[in-house]
Amino acid sequence: MEFWAVIKWLLPLLEFNLSNQLNFHHMPTSRRSKQLIVAMNTHKAMSLQNLSRILGIPFSTYELNTIIEQFEKEGIVEGVEISPRGTFATLTKVGTQLSSDILESR
Repeated sequence: MEFWAVIKWLLPLLEFNLSNQLNFHHMPTSRRSKQLIVAMNTHKAMSLQNLSRILGIPFSTYELNTIIEQFEKEGIVEGVEISPRGTFATLTKVGTQLSSDILESR
């Protein structure tokens, strides 16, 4: 099979796999997302990149921005600021309550 024919055949499979991985990793119910919500409640003035690095929660900047945008849509965070200094956001009352619920359920 010619190289480009193989690429055309593989591309839809790769796109499907990538989209499934992204959706899986960005679900608000994932363990990493829950850890991020709890950490945001206790470390309010820190960029999310620094926060995740310090706490050992593996996130890329792209993942953090995607998760925070999802959290904003769900009313968990507000005041989202994405800048060269990092990604910043504040938990809403809903986010603070969710953080408390996560801690209590442990």
